[in-house]
Amino acid sequence: RDVMKVSDQKISLTKAVLEAQKGIYLKQPENTDLFVFIPFCPSRCKYCSFITADVKSAYRHIDEYVDTLVKEIIESASLINNLRSIYIGGGTPVALSDDNLEKILSAIDKINTGVEYTVEAGRPDRITPENLNLLKAHGVTRVCINPQTFNDKTLININRNHTAKDIIEKFNLAKENFVVNMDLIAGLDGESVEDFKRSLDYAVKLSPDNITVHTLSVKNGSELSSELKRLPKGDIESMVDYAREKLEENGYAPYYLYRQKYMAGNLENVGYTKPGKACVYNVDIMEETTDIVACGAGAISKKVDFINDKIARVGAPKDVLTYISKLDTILKEKKELFSK
Repeated sequence: RDVMKVSDQKISLTKAVLEAQKGIYLKQPENTDLFVFIPFCPSRCKYCSFITADVKSAYRHIDEYVDTLVKEIIESASLINNLRSIYIGGGTPVALSDDNLEKILSAIDKINTGVEYTVEAGRPDRITPENLNLLKAHGVTRVCINPQTFNDKTLININRNHTAKDIIEKFNLAKENFVVNMDLIAGLDGESVEDFKRSLDYAVKLSPDNITVHTLSVKNGSELSSELKRLPKGDIESMVDYAREKLEENGYAPYYLYRQKYMAGNLENVGYTKPGKACVYNVDIMEETTDIVACGAGAISKKVDFINDKIARVGAPKDVLTYISKLDTILKEKKELFSK
């Protein structure tokens, strides 16, 4: 508070996060998480700066990408020691065909020891009973169904091809068999404080196990970067403050937080959880307490050195075709990293 000029409100938030992480936060050599990246989506959201591609435009390369990824997962199995969790992120992993998704899940079957297992289902327009059953059959325990907003007008504006009704329908399909996380974004282009509050209230009404509140971060790689009219800082703060108050009133606790560049209001992203439902992977990667064996284009593996308090990293090329052509080099560098 005195040296870094952190407000009492944010100190209180940090204390709450530390309290929620008890029993999860663990610094222990050789603990490892497996991360798998799928860089394909049904469409590209206007705010997105990730290395993702529309499945329709990238269809020629998807099969080859999946085959390369499967090879990398299998070759990386020997680098994993005490497995803590598995996380398939994107992009939108369920944007893949069921056949391709099953190839990846089957490769991970050889590694999975019954740990927490998350898949970013993300976009409700690509969630089906069939792919949810496929995830369940392969031991997935958690899915992310990310509305970002429950405002249909905003969903159209940000280039998401689904409605609020679709979100509710797919959430109800998933909630019986999975721990479910929902993401919301505070500060979306054209949304007022009241718009955000309505979305937050709707998410609370649905009662998923986790709700993550992101503050809009618009980077140069996104379509919005050249056209966004940001909300005043005070409005963003009102959204974030309302989220914490409403979520804590309804039994959610903040359990991880992080900041990015170019965030609206210079604020933070916060994950909230119901008791006993916190995501181990989110804690591990945000607090940098475990090794990460990462597979896929743009995926960054890291080795934590607790003795010297250092972290070494190896990243794969972001471009899909470059990743495919350089897999042998990527594997060589990863093996060298984890042999240290």
